[in-house]
Amino acid sequence: MKRLHRIKLAGALTLAVAVGASLAGCAGDNSGSTGVSDTSQGVAATLTIGDTTTDIGEKIVTEYIEDFRATTNLSEDDAWGEWMADNGYTPETVRDDVIQYYARDLMIRAAAEEKGVTVEQSEIDEQLNDVKGQFEGDEAWQQALEASGLTEEEYRDTVIEPRLLEQKLSEAVAAETTEEVTDDQVLALIQENVTQLEGSKKSSQILFGADDERTAREALNRINSGDLTFEDAVNEYSLDDASKANGGDMGWDSLAALTTSYYAALEDLDLDQVSDLVFDDDGIRIIKCTEVLSVPEDGFTSLDQVPTDFVELFRSQASAMASTTFSDWFAEYADAADLVINPMPEGLPYSIDMAPYQSEAALEGAGIDEGEVAGDVPVEGEEVAVEENTEENVEGGENNGEDVMNNEGMTEDFQEGTENNQPNESNTPDQNPATNTPTVPGQ
Repeated sequence: MKRLHRIKLAGALTLAVAVGASLAGCAGDNSGSTGVSDTSQGVAATLTIGDTTTDIGEKIVTEYIEDFRATTNLSEDDAWGEWMADNGYTPETVRDDVIQYYARDLMIRAAAEEKGVTVEQSEIDEQLNDVKGQFEGDEAWQQALEASGLTEEEYRDTVIEPRLLEQKLSEAVAAETTEEVTDDQVLALIQENVTQLEGSKKSSQILFGADDERTAREALNRINSGDLTFEDAVNEYSLDDASKANGGDMGWDSLAALTTSYYAALEDLDLDQVSDLVFDDDGIRIIKCTEVLSVPEDGFTSLDQVPTDFVELFRSQASAMASTTFSDWFAEYADAADLVINPMPEGLPYSIDMAPYQSEAALEGAGIDEGEVAGDVPVEGEEVAVEENTEENVEGGENNGEDVMNNEGMTEDFQEGTENNQPNESNTPDQNPATNTPTVPGQ
C-alpha cells in the first residue's frame, strides 16, 4: 500500500520542480498546535503516549485530504476515484494514512519534549535561506511555493520546523547511544569516499548590489592590477556580512549550498584565480578560488592530510553509523504508544463510492471478491500500529518512509539549469503517485 505523507525538506534538497509538500501545508495547523485536537467535527482517532491521551480531530484530517485534492487537481469525484483506484486506495485507507501522519508527528513532538529538544527561530530562518538559495531568484521560489499550495509562512511551519525538530531529536538519540569513534574509523570512511573529494574547491566572495556594476567593476580592476588584495576588497566592498566576517569564505563547494551561477564560475577557476563579475538575483559577485583538494596518489593515509571540514563531516557520519539508528529507537517508542482509529463517519466530502472505479480485473488482482471494497478498514476500538520508519529514511533526521524524496544532497538538476526549478503545471498523470508530488526531472 502506498502511503500519503507530507514531504519534509532540508537545506540541501532534491527539489527540482517545486518545494513539494505532498499534501498541501494549508491543511490548517500542524500537529504541534491546537488544530489537531479540534473535535468539532468528531474524533478520528485517539493516541495515548504514556499517561497523555490526545484526540485527533476529524476536521483536520478532512481539511488535509481536501487540500490535497485541490492542490493536485482531484477535486472532481471522478478524478479522485480514479486516482484512488490506480494507487490502491479507498477513502478509508486515505483517512487512515493521514491519521497516522498526525499520530507520528505527535509522537515526535512528545519525544522531543521528553528529551528537551527544541527548534529556534534562527535555525528555521537559516534553513529557509538555504532552500531559497537553491532557486534562481525569488520569482522561481514563489512559483515553487505556489505549485505546492504553500505560503512561505506555511512552509516554515509545516515543512521546515517539523523536519528540524525530528533531525534534532535524531541527534539527541544518537548522542545517547553512540560509541566513541576512532580516527582510524573516520579515515577508513574518507578513503571509501575519496573520489567524491578529489577536486573539491574552497572559495571566497565579494558581494555587491545588483544595480552596482560600476563599483563591482572598479573593485575587480583594482584587484587585478594588484592595487588591492582580495581580502582587503572583501572588507571594503562586500555586502554579505556573514561571509565578510570570515574574509569572504564560502566554504567547500561540495559542502555549501551555492547558486547555479556561483558553481559555474567557480568550476572555471584554478587555485588563487579570481573570476570576472558573476551576476545573479542576489547581486553581483567576485569569486576567488582559495583551495583545491588534491588526493595523494596513494590516497589519504592520515587525517592530517584532510581539511578539517571534511574530517568533521565524516566523523559525524561514522558516529551515526556506530549509533543505534533513530528508526530502531523510534520503533520502540511507537510500540509503546496506542493509536485507536474510530470508524469513518458518513458524509465526508472525500468519501465516494469506489465501485465505478474498481474494475473486476483490479479487484481480482488485489485478491478481493467482486462487490467488496479494497483496503483495510479499521473497526471500532481496533488498535492500529503506527507506521514505522525504515532505517534508510531516518538516518540523520530524514523521515516519512518509502514515499518521501529524501535529502541525500543536492541533485545535479539544481546545478544544470534553471528550468528544473519551475513548477509543474500539468495534471496528476505527471505526478509521482507514491508521494503525490511533481515528478523530478532526471530521476
